[in-house]
Amino acid sequence: MALPKIEWFKEGREVPRDRQTYKDGLCQLIIDATGPDDSAKYTCRATTELGTTDTSATLRVKGASIQSYVCGGVRNLKLNPREMADP
Repeated sequence: MALPKIEWFKEGREVPRDRQTYKDGLCQLIIDATGPDDSAKYTCRATTELGTTDTSATLRVKGASIQSYVCGGVRNLKLNPREMADP
């Protein structure tokens, strides 16, 4: 089976690929210099020939920025035929 196509979204808009990593089955979104404007709903979507699945989390940043934040850390997404959606 081919590796999944991984996409990250912030409030429904795709996040640039240079902020994403995928290694050894672990998907991560790196947000450098996190600040209040990074507060949002983030979604990770994995697509294979079997279908698509996703997971979401809401990040809330209050106050001053921090150096970096790793959103999620989605590992080994499994596609359940009952949960699949057309890509």
